[in-house]
Amino acid sequence: MDAKLAPLFTPWKIGSCEIKNRVVLTSMGGTNLLGWMERNHFDEAGARFILEVAKNNAGLVLPGCQPVYNPMFGQWLHKNEKMYQDLAAWMPEFHKTGAKLFVQLTAGFGRSFTISKLMETLYTNKLLRVISKPFMNLDKITATASPSPNRWSDKVPSREMTKAEIREMIDSFAKSAKLLKDAGVDGVEIHAVHEGYLLDQFTLKYVNHRSDEYGGSFENRYRFAVEVVQAIKELCGDEFPVSLRYSVLSKTKDFRSGALPGEAYDEVGRDMEESERAAKYLQDAGYDMLNCDNGTYDAWYWAHPPIYMPENCNLEDVEHIRKFVDIPVVCAGRLDPFVAAEAVAQNPAGTAFNPLFLYGASGVGKTHLANAIGTKIKELYADKRVLYVSAHLFQVQYTDSVRNNTTNDFINFYQTIDVLIIDDIQEFAGVTKTQNTFFHIFNHLHQNGKQLILTSDRAPVLLQGMEERLLTRFKWGMVAELEKPTVELRKNILRNKIHRDGLQFPPEVIDYIAENVNESVRDLEGIVIAIMARSTIFNKEIDLDLAQHIVHGVVHNETKAVTIDDILKVVCKHFDLEASAIHTKSRKREVVQARQIAMYLAKNYTDFSTSKIGKFIGNKDHATVLHACKTVKGQLEVDKSFQAEVQEIESLLKKKA
Repeated sequence: MDAKLAPLFTPWKIGSCEIKNRVVLTSMGGTNLLGWMERNHFDEAGARFILEVAKNNAGLVLPGCQPVYNPMFGQWLHKNEKMYQDLAAWMPEFHKTGAKLFVQLTAGFGRSFTISKLMETLYTNKLLRVISKPFMNLDKITATASPSPNRWSDKVPSREMTKAEIREMIDSFAKSAKLLKDAGVDGVEIHAVHEGYLLDQFTLKYVNHRSDEYGGSFENRYRFAVEVVQAIKELCGDEFPVSLRYSVLSKTKDFRSGALPGEAYDEVGRDMEESERAAKYLQDAGYDMLNCDNGTYDAWYWAHPPIYMPENCNLEDVEHIRKFVDIPVVCAGRLDPFVAAEAVAQNPAGTAFNPLFLYGASGVGKTHLANAIGTKIKELYADKRVLYVSAHLFQVQYTDSVRNNTTNDFINFYQTIDVLIIDDIQEFAGVTKTQNTFFHIFNHLHQNGKQLILTSDRAPVLLQGMEERLLTRFKWGMVAELEKPTVELRKNILRNKIHRDGLQFPPEVIDYIAENVNESVRDLEGIVIAIMARSTIFNKEIDLDLAQHIVHGVVHNETKAVTIDDILKVVCKHFDLEASAIHTKSRKREVVQARQIAMYLAKNYTDFSTSKIGKFIGNKDHATVLHACKTVKGQLEVDKSFQAEVQEIESLLKKKA
């Protein structure tokens, strides 16, 4: 692979959903999963195509758009249960590729529905119109925001949708999304404010002339799209990602008249000023990503650029709109991969590692690591303003600013920081005004490409008393758990500290401390200080004898090392299993869970590699061990009863040691 393309293969996130790379197959006709212009069903041909794309290393795949109301036969997408059952059976095969799947949902075409000569005949002949209504109700299919000319035909006018029809459509969006989520789909994309489709027709002033709550003001014109995402989030939960297909500019001069590149024209649709406002407004409504291009069906060639359109024809506009949101933005439309890679590389603060959220038990080295990152950034970029501050000090400063009526000065100061490190962010819990202020600081820094590093004693999902909007933002970037450091890591931490403080310790002393002080980074630092104090006060040389004396007297850690045998005995006793059961191929729930917990504990309490752990526990490979650790970690974050169970096993293990 050409090295210039490497930025395209960096991970990123949509909400809490991690995507392995930045290669996205956006929705195309003929790639539907659930049928199109035919009876709804799980489309095996479409599934084969999508699977092939995923196997060829696409990170995110969006099948062809799926109408929640199928124009053929008047079908509602949420009513075919078997279709979702078939999809659920296929999803594990898709997920083996490592790709993610978002199904694109649409309200339909409205006035942009393509009218053929046969359809004109069906509509204009009263008898045929009645006869064809059960399978081709053109009056319903082409209904739009306000009475408007059809994009393709003067003989089939588009009437105004009723509010009851709008509510029915919103309800189907939510129910369809919930069924897709239950089937294992990773997210949905709403084909809404895009290309002059039905939902977009509501946003456009040249189409929408309504006088009710769905027309007139900016908020009213975008209400349909807002209520769709709100209904989905209410039914599926805030964690279920919802992307938005979004046209930055309409590029439209009038009905059936689009603008060409470089042409001077008056925009009748969405101009850049409105788009800047709309993008932020739709993000705040709940959308987790913008999948962008330009155009309407009156200027269709922007969204489906033929060969005469310039390469990267939408990139400049999409790059501009990204400045106004702090959610991921995707660009479509004859996009050269090298140009795309360069666009990613030039915006490193917009990667999956901003914010960087570090969590772990007290003493595992969160503060040490956060400070080390800040120090390194300062070394590499001397002009960067890097600030480390504890959550407690931040609160004190904020309280003082309120008392002294200098809150604006406080916020303005923090908004000038290039790299902000907040230690022990969990201390913001329950402090609403502090959270609100930090929320605005966070948004400003993130939006302006500044780096945020946060530490906590627990994962975001376990932070009680924290506003949901903050928790969502904490998970935008990389969330990483810090565990007790291994022997080698403890040696490196010691070497760094000793070097930083201008000290000299013999290698055997460093090795001894690292091998015998294993509870926390804080203990390591305490031992170094104690050895230095003893050496200075009693004028003693720093050697192995001195180190042994200090370690024995201060840490009192003459404890027996935990072995894998110890772990297996304690785990099997807890689950009332014979030790031999762990080593079988049994897929019984209690055996699998016991095996996974044993692997997780072995990874935490021993220095064995994952390969050796797998060999000792069930004769499994290292990938199985990694999967087990990930599974246990994930369950610990969301299941308090499971958390208590593992803690009970750990306490028994510590007693045994």
